[in-house]
Amino acid sequence: MNAARGWVKPVLVFAVLVAVLLALVCGIFTYVCHDRQFNIALIEIRSDGELTPQAIRKAAGVSEGMNLLGLNIRAVARRLEANPHVQRAIVRRVLPNRLRIEVRERHPILQLHIRRLNKYYLLDREGVVLPSIQRPPLEGVVVLECSFAKTGLDVGQRFEKKLVGLIDEVLRYWRKNPRLSKQPIRAVEVDDARASTLVLDNNVKIMLGTDPLKNLELGEEELGLLLAPDTWKDINYIDCRYKDVTVKSHHEGK
Repeated sequence: MNAARGWVKPVLVFAVLVAVLLALVCGIFTYVCHDRQFNIALIEIRSDGELTPQAIRKAAGVSEGMNLLGLNIRAVARRLEANPHVQRAIVRRVLPNRLRIEVRERHPILQLHIRRLNKYYLLDREGVVLPSIQRPPLEGVVVLECSFAKTGLDVGQRFEKKLVGLIDEVLRYWRKNPRLSKQPIRAVEVDDARASTLVLDNNVKIMLGTDPLKNLELGEEELGLLLAPDTWKDINYIDCRYKDVTVKSHHEGK
C-alpha cells in the first residue's frame, strides 16, 4: 500500500506539469496567431511557366493580412498541386511576415492526336493531359499518333506514362545530338504493338520498334550519315529495328 502511494504522487506532479506546459504552449500559440506582426505583408510567387501570379494566388487561397504562423502551408501546397498545370508546389514561411510560393509547372512535350475524334491533347513528360491555353495543334510541339488511342481524355488524366516517358527520352536524345537534330522530329507514330516510328520535318520516317532509344543509339552513326543534306532527299524511310540499318528510297518499287 505504501509502495503504491510512493509512485502516485510523482505521477500526479508530472501530469500537472505537462498540463501546465500544454496550456502555456497553447496560450503562446494563440497569442502569436493573433499578433499582427505575423500577418502576411508580402506574398512572393515564383513560377517556371505561364501561370500568372494572380492565378497562383487564387489557387493557393492566400492573401495579405492572413496570419503567417496560423496558415497551413501543406494545405496551400495541396491546393496548388490540384491544378493540372502544377507539377509541384513549395510553400515556405519567411518570418516575420512573408509567404514564399514556388511553383514548378507541367510543360507540354507532346500533343496526342486521336484521329477518330480529330482532337489533340497536350501531354507533359509524365503523360498528364494539360489544359490548353491555345487551341491545338501547337507549332513546335511534336505530334503523337497512337493507333490504339480511340477515346477522349479529360484534363488531369494520365495517358500511357511509360510510353510517353520513353518517347521523351528519344526526343531529348535526338535534340542533343548535333548531327541528328539538324532534321527536327515532326511526329511520332506508335502502333498497337507499341512500336515507334519517327516522322521528320523532311517527311523521312525512321522505324525504331518497341525499344526506340536503344535502337536509336545503335543506329546513330549511320543515321547521321543518311540524314546529311545531300543524302536524305531520296530516302522514304530508314529501318533501325534490327542490327543492320536498312533504307528504302522513293524510287524503289516503282
